Amino acid sequence: TQARSKLEYAVYNAAQGIITTPIIKAEAMQDARRVFAHKIVGAEFPNVKPITQVPASDDIIFDENDINVVFTGLLYSDIRNPEYTLELFSRIQNPKLKLYLIGGGCPATVAKYKQIMGSRLIVNEGISMQASFNCMSKADILLNIGNTATNQVPSKIFDYFSIGGPIVNVCKSRSCPTLPYVKHYPLSLNLFEEQNCLQQQAEALEHFCVQKAGQKVPFAMTEKLYAPSTAFYVAKQFHCALTKPHTNRCK
Repeated sequence: TQARSKLEYAVYNAAQGIITTPIIKAEAMQDARRVFAHKIVGAEFPNVKPITQVPASDDIIFDENDINVVFTGLLYSDIRNPEYTLELFSRIQNPKLKLYLIGGGCPATVAKYKQIMGSRLIVNEGISMQASFNCMSKADILLNIGNTATNQVPSKIFDYFSIGGPIVNVCKSRSCPTLPYVKHYPLSLNLFEEQNCLQQQAEALEHFCVQKAGQKVPFAMTEKLYAPSTAFYVAKQFHCALTKPHTNRCK
């Protein structure tokens, strides 16, 4: 709205430095906010960090004989609808391939596929943060379901990178904002929500899960690949934005 734009402009004008994501910074350079270009710093999520397992009372116990695929996060009917992803998994008949949905959302859609998939789909709507990280760390495959919003990168993808497991990335479009990041990750499969490719993508999904289950990318490699997403790098950008707001040379 006009009132919101006016307020945002006033905030940009009053701020000494503005820290936002690289995608939002690029957007700002295309509209009225570009007059504040000298103030704006594009910083990544500082989520790339070592993640250790600490036993939690609500830990999920996996069957080590299965291929355990884990999605963590909330599902939404508009920006993160799981229908296509669940349809892919429902077409896989491998009884050892289990999908865990951790976080909740879209109950009607999830219930529909629970009827189809039975024990191959496990739903848990609420566990502690530590149990969630433990679950991701122990998973054979990590699943990301992309957003319809092309200017929002889910921070969870950086947690997945930190853990180092194989990642299946289901994209809503060919312009998914996760793609520039995932393309550098050695253990990844990008799938696209295209109805005429459902069977082909389901077969590619099963093949990837079977072939890559349990493999790991060493954290040292991840830290090097995604250095701009480490806390140290982002902290330097914050410092630069506050102390040198007119140089726009935060490195």
